[in-house]
Amino acid sequence: MRQIEMLGAFARKLLKRIEDNELDDAGTDADAASRQFVGVPLVVLENQPPDGFESMLSAGGQFDYMRGLAAATLLELRGKLARADGDEPTAFRLWTNSASLLVLCYDSPDVEVREMSATRLENVLKALQEYEIPEFLHRLLTQHYEKLGKYSRAEDHVFQAVSASQSDVFEWARSFFERLESMTDQQLASGNFTRGEIAESVIELERLAAATASA
Repeated sequence: MRQIEMLGAFARKLLKRIEDNELDDAGTDADAASRQFVGVPLVVLENQPPDGFESMLSAGGQFDYMRGLAAATLLELRGKLARADGDEPTAFRLWTNSASLLVLCYDSPDVEVREMSATRLENVLKALQEYEIPEFLHRLLTQHYEKLGKYSRAEDHVFQAVSASQSDVFEWARSFFERLESMTDQQLASGNFTRGEIAESVIELERLAAATASA
């Protein structure tokens, strides 16, 4: 079997163990899979900061997208295991790291890696819906969906980044709308967006900026 097929089969097996409440066995399996697919113990992945994965999973200056996808999948599943064990903070942290890594993996030249990355990213974002996603992840998701031409979805993350921000995020947000304004109506329509929506969003952004400045 190809490695991506083996990874998918493992993910299904581990999910079944979690559903059956076989949490100890699931943890053992996840560690074995981390050593097999990524080449490091699972605890190394669990304790890696979001900005550390690219260098960790690169060889000769080239990011290994397959290892990245495997690592992101294991973090997602380990998050589910933590959630099943009642450890919400760990689940949130691991899902956040998984999402940031999956965005990176979507740049893979391999179509199957991109497709699996997209599927797993949607799964992780669904799991994160009940949490307050940090600003850095909203920024990454904005860039990701803008690159895909999904401008409406990118805009959602712009405003969520503004809401989650502990710093001045408004110039970054303004630059997003400036890029949209430079597009044709056809390009905007293909991304489920209109010029009128840009104008409305800019007004709302400036209202938030003014409110923040006067606070």
